[in-house]
Amino acid sequence: MVTDAATGRSLEGVVITSAGAVTQSDSRGKASLSHFPEEGELLFTHPSYQSLRIAWQNLIQMKFRVSLVETPLSLEEVVISVSRSEQLRSAVYHKVERLPAGLLERRHPPTTADLAGFSGEVFIQKSQQGGGSPMIRGFSANRLLLVLDGVRMNNAIYRSGNLQNIVAVDANMLETTEILPGPGSVAYGSDAMGGVVSFYTCKPKLSTSGDWVSGGTYRLRAFSAERGGSLHLRGGAGNNQWGFLVGGTWSGFGDLRMGRHGPAEYLRNAYVVPSLFTGRDSVIPNSQPRVQRPTAYQQANLMAKVRFKPSPQLEIHLGGHFSGTSDVPRYDRLIIYRKGRLRYGEWYYGPQQWTLITANIDYRPGKSLFDRVNIIPAFQNYSESRHDRNIDDPLLFNRKEKLSIFSLTADFYKALGRDLQINYGLEGATNEVVSRGWSTHLLTGAKEAATPRYPSLSHYSHVAGYFSSHWNPFEQLSLEGGIRATLTHAEGAFSPESGFPDSGFSQYNRALNGSLGAVWRHSPDWRFRVLASTGFRAPNIDDMAKVFDSAPGNVIVPNPALKPEYARNVETGIFYGAGKKLSAEATFFLTRLSGAMVRRPFLYQGRDSIPYNGIMSRVEALVNAEAATMAGTVLTVVYHFSPQLRTEHSLTAMTGEDSDGFPVRHVPPLYGASSLAFSKNPWFTALTLHYNGKLPSSRLAPDEREKPWLYLPDASGNPYAPAWMTIDLHAAYDFSPAFKLSAGIENLTNRRFRPYSSGIVAPGTSLVLSLCGKF
Repeated sequence: MVTDAATGRSLEGVVITSAGAVTQSDSRGKASLSHFPEEGELLFTHPSYQSLRIAWQNLIQMKFRVSLVETPLSLEEVVISVSRSEQLRSAVYHKVERLPAGLLERRHPPTTADLAGFSGEVFIQKSQQGGGSPMIRGFSANRLLLVLDGVRMNNAIYRSGNLQNIVAVDANMLETTEILPGPGSVAYGSDAMGGVVSFYTCKPKLSTSGDWVSGGTYRLRAFSAERGGSLHLRGGAGNNQWGFLVGGTWSGFGDLRMGRHGPAEYLRNAYVVPSLFTGRDSVIPNSQPRVQRPTAYQQANLMAKVRFKPSPQLEIHLGGHFSGTSDVPRYDRLIIYRKGRLRYGEWYYGPQQWTLITANIDYRPGKSLFDRVNIIPAFQNYSESRHDRNIDDPLLFNRKEKLSIFSLTADFYKALGRDLQINYGLEGATNEVVSRGWSTHLLTGAKEAATPRYPSLSHYSHVAGYFSSHWNPFEQLSLEGGIRATLTHAEGAFSPESGFPDSGFSQYNRALNGSLGAVWRHSPDWRFRVLASTGFRAPNIDDMAKVFDSAPGNVIVPNPALKPEYARNVETGIFYGAGKKLSAEATFFLTRLSGAMVRRPFLYQGRDSIPYNGIMSRVEALVNAEAATMAGTVLTVVYHFSPQLRTEHSLTAMTGEDSDGFPVRHVPPLYGASSLAFSKNPWFTALTLHYNGKLPSSRLAPDEREKPWLYLPDASGNPYAPAWMTIDLHAAYDFSPAFKLSAGIENLTNRRFRPYSSGIVAPGTSLVLSLCGKF
């Protein structure tokens, strides 16, 4: 049996050779050696692990259990997200952060947002416990693209504010996660201007013979600060042609407890208890002010997959995903005060439900116009809602959106000789949006129509084509470039009840973008890369038609001249790897955002004011007006003192200003992590430090300064984000493949801190327990 030396996790795909005999480990880390000669040496190799030679007699003494040590920042590791196909990391001009499934067994992230935060390229903002919005290189929300198994999750109503949709993905079902920082629009299109977070879920396993094999995984976790836990079960079966996999996760979290040592301003001293009978809400003193009430929520995830491989040339995958939550309190709104009182009686997201049904057809015909084609049709159904009520106001306002999304992607790959490969493809998607609004009188139960968030019916679609090539003119040099053309269409119809003076809108947009990069492998120890690329984001329904999210006396109208916003990026990277011990990587980037969509005064049919809801209102619209520049560096160092002891360090620093000289909102303060890990099967232990720099008031974006409840006052009374540091300790013991116990103490010093731009305060000291294994 072959396992990871650090985690004890079974390793699949380890190639074992001896005197001409070859075999490969399966999903349980097992391989048959019945046809091997019982003498000489066996060689164990894997792209992400150090090779190991073992004499046959030593293997017997080891009871046929072998552990491999992961190679730091492996150059031969395979990545997918850059070109939507498998490539060796050493040949990729774009930086890729890869998060393997083993992190779940070592670090225990409660949600997928927390998992993404383990990357040195990603900073996570949270408005509530049931959420997490990634920030990458000064971009966030709908300027980042989320992808699951090749299907884009971004939809027509992804907004520019912080998004929480990443938590719909079940971290327990992930095989790996790849983070592509910087524009990735050639391969992925609109929204990928700041980066791509690509999730790859587990696949059904096939046996190497015609016999059926089966197996499964369980994981049980508990978190003390979150006052909750999760249960995950997954099982599958397969032979050499058919594979089946089904799994699910249930998660439940109570009200989050913050740390003991820190600013008193963060304490939750009082909270509102709604009254359904008197119309008067009760403000209750919090007997446990470190407990953030209300923040509790629950979530369920299900996944089912079928895999069919009738021949070596054809493989078909069918998959279904479901995610559903309970009501999720919007904590950052519930802590707002107005005139000395809490402003809201209620503010919560209703149950968020997301369904994805997809297929993946992989055909490799050999000699043709293409060597391989990958076709991915998909259907998504998504619903979300918002519910808010001012304190002591019996009217609860409700707004609900439902989306149906159809998409089709086709990627073609062709090798022209040994050194040149071309990729080309087509993509299309359509979004149908239904939006409605109503108010509910809590005392009488009466319901009345209210303005919805978007037009009652709207449509958003795009079609695109791309072409890219990868050329190795000689062994040390790789060149890659690509171009993509996209056409988008957005239209909506306003119902008479909306009070809007126009019947609707219709708009087409075109975008052209490209990339050009090179990798120079100077020696086995040194690698240099350079990249110039552009990204874009076309206006969606949220940009075009959120006409009802305006202040009294203002009305936002569609702008037929609104164009995509663009990002132009240049970056360079240097990688150094000294044998098996030391590896270091530095990335430097500069990004220029132009034509950013911002609200400005506007003329509608030549008038600057129009009647709206019975009020003469000033006309505003989104226009392409703002520009911004972001620059930064990301440093990563890994050093192996021995095969059992290693240390890792990452540091990210950036700055950003808009065209008026103001700081950019989604540029976080300096942040990083350092860890020291010891692994010797069956033990694993790790000590990790997370640190975050101070962000003074002068570096807060104007719209962040307007949220003083999220920050601390400095000596002059201006809001700022203080620095903080936490310490985590994790340990694991592998009793057997069927039973592994791990535990951790996170935020060991019990610091009370709030990550930049977040509404919720981070967890205090938390004891994490996990039981997992295979069956």
